[in-house]
Amino acid sequence: MHTLRHTNASLLIAAKTPITTVAGRLGHSTPEITLRLYAHQMSEENKKAAEAIEKML
Repeated sequence: MHTLRHTNASLLIAAKTPITTVAGRLGHSTPEITLRLYAHQMSEENKKAAEAIEKML
């Protein structure tokens, strides 16, 4: 089950789903948790954009 959960998150991130949506679907309390766990899945530019939005939230 854990592998399926990770695959789901990775595919959502690859599809450029907003990190807040991914976090909600995974049941994470904040997008920060999702970013920490899945940042390696995101390109550097996408990571910077996500961090900028996270700071605004």
